[in-house]
Amino acid sequence: MLKLPNSLSRRSFVKLLAAAGAAALLPPLMPRAAQAALGQALLVSDIHFNPFFDAALVPSLIASPAYQWDAILASSQDKRLGCYGQETNYNLLDYGFKAMKAACPQPNCIIYTGDLPCHGVWDTFLNFSSDLVKRDLFLTKLVEFMGLKFKAAFPGTPVYFALGNNDSFCADYQITQRGTYLHSTALPFSRYFLNEPQPSAGFLRDYRNLGCYNLAGPVPGLRVIAINSNYLSNHWSCQCCQGAPGDPASEQLDWLEAQLTAAAAGGQAVWLLTHIPPGINAFNTANLVGPDGKLHSAKMDLKDAYNSRLLSIMRGHADVLRAGFAGHTHMDHFRAIAKGREAAAMLRITPALNALFGGNPAFQVLSYGQSDFAPLDLVTYYLDLESAPDLPGPGEGDDGSRLQYPFWHWEYGFTSAYGIKDLRPEALLYLSQTMLSDESLREKFRIFYDASRASTPGFSEAQAKVYWCALAHLEPQEFIDVFNSVDLAGMDSWLSQRAA
Repeated sequence: MLKLPNSLSRRSFVKLLAAAGAAALLPPLMPRAAQAALGQALLVSDIHFNPFFDAALVPSLIASPAYQWDAILASSQDKRLGCYGQETNYNLLDYGFKAMKAACPQPNCIIYTGDLPCHGVWDTFLNFSSDLVKRDLFLTKLVEFMGLKFKAAFPGTPVYFALGNNDSFCADYQITQRGTYLHSTALPFSRYFLNEPQPSAGFLRDYRNLGCYNLAGPVPGLRVIAINSNYLSNHWSCQCCQGAPGDPASEQLDWLEAQLTAAAAGGQAVWLLTHIPPGINAFNTANLVGPDGKLHSAKMDLKDAYNSRLLSIMRGHADVLRAGFAGHTHMDHFRAIAKGREAAAMLRITPALNALFGGNPAFQVLSYGQSDFAPLDLVTYYLDLESAPDLPGPGEGDDGSRLQYPFWHWEYGFTSAYGIKDLRPEALLYLSQTMLSDESLREKFRIFYDASRASTPGFSEAQAKVYWCALAHLEPQEFIDVFNSVDLAGMDSWLSQRAA
């Protein structure tokens, strides 16, 4: 494992990582293709596509079918990729698809863990039309457009998806069970994402009810189960319901438990997809650390009772649950779920293909065993927007006319970077425990967290304890107790350097 010499500052370490990423870059445009010896899954999340990036094109998008959107959006004279704090425009989206195709030309499947449209898409649309029927149709076409982008780049490859908190007709976190969004988008998701010309009755029933589904995976013996975690969120409410809200969270968790029980009875393994991961919201919790360095409360993304039950279900079905995938945070990290002192399950949290929260756009390629479906390794690719945030403009480029974008980088391979043998729950739990005493591992994690934005890592050195603790301590009181009772090796030196 890499150890930091005492003479090597954190800033120097960041520069070395950036240089290593640049050295791994393969011209002229794209990253190298991943090895294809094992099964491969392309992991993408939180695209947050902004269809309004060129306002002049929006009336044409409203009036046109989804299959014409690509040509309309490509006609924009604005060729910039965007910059930090912005969501994904068409240029970044198209460039990202080209990079994903180059990095992983023939994945067995694609895992997309939610949030297709940009934040506030509902209100922004009203700047162009007050017709709510047209707005809902526009959002349905956005789903179809994104599915067509996946199909064009990866024909015949299923895109297993989970719904994010922006995937609705109403507002953020406002998707409603058995509502119009679920009914309107069932066929586009089935045809253009799941690659099902004739959607199964089971998919239509479960998706239209709650936005969840249980389907055969890319390899015989594997099931892919997706849940709609919005109902479990602290932010979900039923202000857009047209009747009594009921309890869709409990209904969703009952459904999940039944699906996992059936998979076990059928001798099948499961990959679980969700948008919002269980556990602690480290970003918000970091602000709660008192002057004495202690925590007395922790912020959660899911309601405590639902967080606890979801974790209990995952622990109770660890024998069939091979891997879990989530998004939502926009950052690169994981959850190691323990049962007592033993590892039980894992969640791989995929970074976003946008720079809204300050990280670099990124995607990942997962290698897995085609016999046991266990996750074995992960490669991350990222686009360093700091290298050319405003380029190119129309007609710019090294010959005066050709567009010139910064290259995508091969960032790191998970097992080689962290010195573990695979991504099974046991390995990730071991890694989280090892980070407690290994300062260099934590620093790698801190840099990779926001896809190597060298000047602005995703959290400070002083906040490292919160983010470390969130990896494997996923219920609030346990998290608080562990945070207040352990010391991270090297933390004193970090804080003294920060003070200096």
